[in-house]
Amino acid sequence: MRHRLQTFAERLDELERRHGKPDQVVLEFVRQDFMGEKTKKEYQLFLNKREKERKQAREEAKTLGATAGNAGLKLELYRAQKGHCLYSGDPLFETELENYQIEHIVPRSRGGPDAVINYVLTTRKLNDLKGECIPHEWDYLQNAWDAYVNRVEACSGNLRNKKVNLLLSSDAVDLVQKYTALAETAWISKLAQTILSLKFGWQNGINRGERKITVVSGGLTARIRRKYRLNSLLAGEGMDEEEAEKKNRKDDRHHALDAMVINFLPTWMNDTKKEHFFRFPDPIQENPRGYFQSYVEKVVPQQ
Repeated sequence: MRHRLQTFAERLDELERRHGKPDQVVLEFVRQDFMGEKTKKEYQLFLNKREKERKQAREEAKTLGATAGNAGLKLELYRAQKGHCLYSGDPLFETELENYQIEHIVPRSRGGPDAVINYVLTTRKLNDLKGECIPHEWDYLQNAWDAYVNRVEACSGNLRNKKVNLLLSSDAVDLVQKYTALAETAWISKLAQTILSLKFGWQNGINRGERKITVVSGGLTARIRRKYRLNSLLAGEGMDEEEAEKKNRKDDRHHALDAMVINFLPTWMNDTKKEHFFRFPDPIQENPRGYFQSYVEKVVPQQ
């Protein structure tokens, strides 16, 4: 770890020499690089399993007439909730997935992340009605709290413990910060942020009220690459689409592609009013693959 942080500090010196003091810094940590072989294999098996589950859910949602990009996620939430709205107890229907909404247990405006542990499937009406509340504060649930708790606990076998805690706790806002900060507070991440703050004179990564250091997860960048089919820009001859969508870590251009995606993340991540999963800014959003392809064809990354 000392060696890695020393290398990091030296790289910062070199980047500052070339480009001057940065306006902000984005860190992405490669989790596998710090794992033993056994853990790495187990983690890869988990990723493969989740990818198959996501793909199967998308395909099944399509047969039900739901074709939106988040239809597979909606179907997974529907099943985890045993086909009911956790808030009202009313039944939900597979054939109506397009009409339901993914609701944030802890609203984005209060620091709630775009993560499965913070998602429930509900109706547009209840999503609008809940507004900026967490469940424990919501008037709608106060007169039926015991029934609501029973519904959540009845689904606890399908829901992660963290999600159950967010649904039931009066401290959900603080809890979600602890849960989502785990990646950021990993020891090497914490030390890397300290080095950045000391080097560039930022108090705890903040300068004049503006956050200067953003930590992103590899999972988020992977989701964005998948959503916009960016990995396939680097596909080899004769590859089928599934092969093309896998990240080839031996191809340095994939690291360049990651860096280009990461460039767009801080503005979106630090926007407390964002309403949707990540979108590129206009006019890039009109044709993201064309935009990235124009760079990938001429970029020669330096490791």
